[in-house]
Amino acid sequence: MKPALSFRRDLLMLVGGVPVAYALGLWAGSMGISAARWLLPLLLAAPAIHGLWRYLGEGRRSEAVRLMLGWAAALAVFGPIAMAVAPGAAEAAVFQGAAYGDEMMAWLATGEGAEGDIRLFLPIHLQRLAIFVPLSLVSGGALGLLMGAVMLNFMDFFVASYAVAASGVPSALAWFPWALCRVAAFVILGVVCAEPLVRRLGKVSAPLEPGRRRLLYVAGGLLVADVALKAALAPMWGRFLAGFLN
Repeated sequence: MKPALSFRRDLLMLVGGVPVAYALGLWAGSMGISAARWLLPLLLAAPAIHGLWRYLGEGRRSEAVRLMLGWAAALAVFGPIAMAVAPGAAEAAVFQGAAYGDEMMAWLATGEGAEGDIRLFLPIHLQRLAIFVPLSLVSGGALGLLMGAVMLNFMDFFVASYAVAASGVPSALAWFPWALCRVAAFVILGVVCAEPLVRRLGKVSAPLEPGRRRLLYVAGGLLVADVALKAALAPMWGRFLAGFLN
């Protein structure tokens, strides 16, 4: 099969598996299974880990990045839909979902909180980055993808909570543009950080494409854009969204 057709097939299979993973994970939450909060990110991350290792092993770094971006986009789309349909199951299955959702809804209602204050949110961003990069390096990206699934899930939980509580505005606007920059940056960093261990374990069957440094620059630029956009737009964006709360 031609590489382009192979990539499209793999992307469709990975994206198509996301709603299935949400259905299974939220079902576990609805059944009161105590491990649901770890089962859901595992169900979401496992196929992505397989795809990441396979594409890096074949030397297809740029396609690995595109595959992982497609996976992250699928989580950002299907996650809020699934959680809005089954909010009780989502509360049981999403790690830190309720806490993060309450924090963000309180920020919308009062304007007070870390989201609109760079002095508060920047240390949180740096802390998560400082955890994500080493985890990705020591695990060939596996733990980074797992952490990414956890973070995307509690962000999705907020979007779903807003969709239920608001009217007259597309709930997709609760997926802030700066947050999308951050997600893309973490995805790119996760792929780049996965390479050293994949190489060391001898999983590379072909030379990796050039452009690793360029990807690092892109990820760095996205992280800077995340902070700049959040600092500039978050207060205004929060007031706009708050106007549609029921």
